Amino acid sequence: MIEQQATIQDRLLASAAKSLLNKEGWSNQEEINTKLCLSSIVNLISSESVPFFNTILTSSQMTALAEFSVPKTSGLSDECIALFDELINESTIMEPESILENIYRSQAKYCSKRNSDIFKMLCILQQVISQFDDWSEQADEESKTTVFRRFAILIDILCRHTLTKMKDGECVAQTTQDECIALQAIAGFISTSNEKPYGSKIDLIATTRLDGRSYDLSSNEWKKQNACSSIVLKQQAKNIRTNASILSRLLRMGCTNSILAMDWKGWLHSLMTNI
Repeated sequence: MIEQQATIQDRLLASAAKSLLNKEGWSNQEEINTKLCLSSIVNLISSESVPFFNTILTSSQMTALAEFSVPKTSGLSDECIALFDELINESTIMEPESILENIYRSQAKYCSKRNSDIFKMLCILQQVISQFDDWSEQADEESKTTVFRRFAILIDILCRHTLTKMKDGECVAQTTQDECIALQAIAGFISTSNEKPYGSKIDLIATTRLDGRSYDLSSNEWKKQNACSSIVLKQQAKNIRTNASILSRLLRMGCTNSILAMDWKGWLHSLMTNI
């Protein structure tokens, strides 16, 4: 009876405790699953992780997680959608030069509203279509940095004239660094040096400033297209845990109950919502 009444968090922590007591060592997947369980996280994005969670959670608990409603974002305005459909449709999709020409005309029309969403959308479309020729037939062999910089410019346009700023270049998430310090204090660890804990190194961190202090908003990771599955899974799990840590702090501040983050493999991505 007690086993049946165990909550999702109870079952995750029990599984983590069992793994920690295992003296035979961990495989890569076991390490990933144990760290997720310790963070009370159920990863439903990865097809490799779902079977594991099916073994420790009840069917009703898995169903409840799968059916959990995700907060809707505002998205594009009706004006933006109408212009997008006018620019890109079945009759124009095979004519990128014609699309670019019409985009330039529209940009001239809206250039007095450079802070508007519609002008940003036009700039992003222009950049994406202009990049078509940059994607080589050997896309699988392109480095993570090559793929990342093509998307970074789009995010720069999206966040222009907002309070959201982007930090890139394997930077450290301040949230995870602060949590490392707190956990060391709880564990009674006393450092003999003045060096701060590293925290998680992230490809791109969305941040904002409040009362002169910087706060993390989301962690976003990139991997090259042909990265091996073990690295992809490990990096994805790290990214999920980092975003959960960021969300936990934002919840304590009373700011939001969800965040959006990205996890890329080449030109494929997962858009994650942490709740």
